[in-house]
Amino acid sequence: MSPNRKATELLQSKTNIQNWGARRASRKRKFKTTSKHVNDYIVLDFETTGFRAGADRIIQIGALKFINHERVEVLNTFINPERHIPLTITRLTGITNEMVEWAPTIEQKIYELIEFIGEFPIIAHNASFDMGFLYALDNIQGIQIPRIHSHRHRSTRTKNNYRNT
Repeated sequence: MSPNRKATELLQSKTNIQNWGARRASRKRKFKTTSKHVNDYIVLDFETTGFRAGADRIIQIGALKFINHERVEVLNTFINPERHIPLTITRLTGITNEMVEWAPTIEQKIYELIEFIGEFPIIAHNASFDMGFLYALDNIQGIQIPRIHSHRHRSTRTKNNYRNT
């Protein structure tokens, strides 16, 4: 056996061992990622109670609508997760339990977000994280999340307006 083949097999077996206990997605992804350049899009960001889509909950929705690379609309709202926000998440996001106590639940705001997104593609800093939380909402009875396109495009023409929302 050649040294290259032996090394390849060793790396493959190590990868299989490392991934053996990893959580697998329960179904095929509903979103498609692409690097296509777009002029009109939604920039989406969720803050959450943790890092596990489906197990943790959304505590803030931040979305910006851009048309021809100009910000035209903002959706920014706290969400009551109906559970305690861990201190580590408060330290990371600055969002406290008191800030979300009287906020609407995700069930009350999800359709507003879906309407806001419309047919626009989504651009997100960590798209797999945000899209994972979005599609985890499919498990809530009565909520249907449509197929959405997620882009990895980094716009060099758009100012960093997101921090100002």
